[in-house]
Formats: sequence, structure tokens, C-alpha cells
Amino acid sequence: MEKQDKWIIKRHVIADKFSLILALVLMLIMIYLPNVAGSEIATLIFGQDSDVAMYAYLILAIVISLVALLIFERWFYPEYKGSLKPSGIGYSLKLCLPVIVFWVVWMAIQVMVGFIKVVPLTPMDFLKGLRPGFGEEAAFRGMAVALLLRRYRGEKRNWIPILLTSLFFGVTHLTNLSAAASSLEVLQTVVQTVFASFFGMIFAVIFTLSGSLWPTVILHTAYDTATFCLLHTESSPDWVTFVSVAGTAVLAIILMVVFYRKQDEATALWDDKWSGTGLINDE
Repeated sequence: MEKQDKWIIKRHVIADKFSLILALVLMLIMIYLPNVAGSEIATLIFGQDSDVAMYAYLILAIVISLVALLIFERWFYPEYKGSLKPSGIGYSLKLCLPVIVFWVVWMAIQVMVGFIKVVPLTPMDFLKGLRPGFGEEAAFRGMAVALLLRRYRGEKRNWIPILLTSLFFGVTHLTNLSAAASSLEVLQTVVQTVFASFFGMIFAVIFTLSGSLWPTVILHTAYDTATFCLLHTESSPDWVTFVSVAGTAVLAIILMVVFYRKQDEATALWDDKWSGTGLINDE
């Protein structure tokens, strides 16, 4: 037992010493691993260009993300209490409320004036929304934020995981530049990157203050799913995108202010979640 404890301590010290690098590697791996592995397995079993293969790919990508998250949490067992427990959901719903209200009202206005149209939501559309909704939350919040909070959970330092993961979450969307065929599409990709950074900040704050991954999974899935059943029409002006980005930025700033005022609670929460590691926050 003593030998096992020494191995756990050594393993965790290594993970903490290189937490920034490890968090970056985890995010990079989890961006591609579930999608690539899920696609390859589905194609191997069901062939290409079939609805069955697409369903299989989406389900496999979600399952692989879940398994990877469970492995991550098991790696730090018993010190880490995990992110999939329901505790904190009630509090996080309060944090999500302004975000939900803004997006529901804003989308409803766009529908009423004809800027977007509503199309039927299919099961495949839901899975397309759930795949990044769970996969990206597992990678960026469930793994990267949680890991960095192990090191930076002290008061006035727990903003570091929020900022770093949010910026990287936005930067990953720059990969869409490879498909941009015009200067307009390049600009749209840059705008999408800025939007994703603020959206990632919202998710990171909610996760850090609540300690539960489920609210951000639900919020992320709901937004991505909405993009499949709420389509922009030709009459949608350019300023609609500006309002969407600006509104999301304001929400992110408001939540950061809330986070700043709740830093003591966040520190206590993550000290408890990482209980038993014996880490010292001041380096």
C-alpha cells in the first residue's frame, strides 16, 4: 500500500509540474481523437456515405470522449472528485440564466423579423450538436480547466485556467481558415474565433464556479443544436452577427465579474475537489 501511495504521489507531482503542457496536449488530442477514431471505426464497419455510418460516427465520438474523461478522472483517483456529479447544477443554472435568456430572446426576435427560419430538428442534428457539446466540454472544461485548477486554484490565480482554455478554444476555430475561399470567409472565421473565445469563457466560468460539467454540456449542446434548426435567410444583415458576438462578449464579461466576486467560493470548491493532493498554490 505504501508503495502504491508513493507511485500516486510521484505520478501526480509530474502531472502538476507540467500541467500547462499536459493541458495543451489533452486539448489537442481531444479535438481530434474522438472524431478521427469514431469516423474510422464507423467507416470500417458500415462503409462510407451512409446515414448508418454517420449515426455510428457521432455516437462513437461521444462515447470516446466520455471514456477519455473517465480515464482522466480515474488517473487522479482518489484525490479528484470528478466533474460528472450532479452537485452544483442548481447554482450553475442561475449562472446560465442570463445566457439562456439572451439567446432565446435574440433568436426569437430574428425568427419574427425573418432573419432566420426554423427547420425540423432530426435525431442526427441532435447528435451533431451533442458531439461537440459533450466532446469539447469534456476536453476543454472537464480535463483542461480541471487540471489547471489543480495548480492554479488559489485565490487570484484561478482565472488563469479560464483565460488560457478560452483563448485556446477560440484559436482552434482558426483551423476553418483552411476551407476559406474568399476574404469574406476569412473574416467570418476570425469573427467565429472571437465569438468562440467569449463563449468558451462563459463555459469555463460556469464550470469553475459550479464544479459540474453537465450545465455547460447542456448549454453547449443546446446552442450547437439550434444552429441546425435555425438557419439564416438571405435577408439576414451583417449587423446580426455583430449583435450576437457583442452580446456574448458582454455576457462573458458579466460572468467574469461574478467570478471575481466569488473567487473565495471557487477556491474552496476546488480545494475540496482536489483534496488530498497536498499541493501548495504559491510557487
